[in-house]
Amino acid sequence: MPLFRSKFQPKKCPARKTSTVSNLRRNMDALQLEEEFSIKVDKVKLNLGENLQFEFNSEDGKWVPTSSVPIIKTKPNTIIHKLEEENNWLKIQADLLLNMLTETALEAHLNAVHSQEKASPEVKISKKSSFKGRKLFS
Repeated sequence: MPLFRSKFQPKKCPARKTSTVSNLRRNMDALQLEEEFSIKVDKVKLNLGENLQFEFNSEDGKWVPTSSVPIIKTKPNTIIHKLEEENNWLKIQADLLLNMLTETALEAHLNAVHSQEKASPEVKISKKSSFKGRKLFS
């Protein structure tokens, strides 16, 4: 009984035969291949969206643009205007939130000072927030 190997050992498969490629096919160019084997090689085209179309030039080995539409489009003024409005709205919201944060931090600091020193009657602290009850975001 073997100690360090398993009892079941399947037979090993024989090595596969290598496929041979005909020397005739290696030495032929595209026109001869088309005549001999009736293989039609069309032009390779690449479409990248609406405006970008390329065709592969087999002689040079380079991609040639075939689209006549300019690649870079200018953005319409309406989209730019809309984005500027949204940007201004976001700036206003950020300013409002910073003001609220500053007011809350100030109230917390004054409450801490008030609880430590037990403020004298001469100093009156207004605890009303100017933002309570307002609708912040639509």
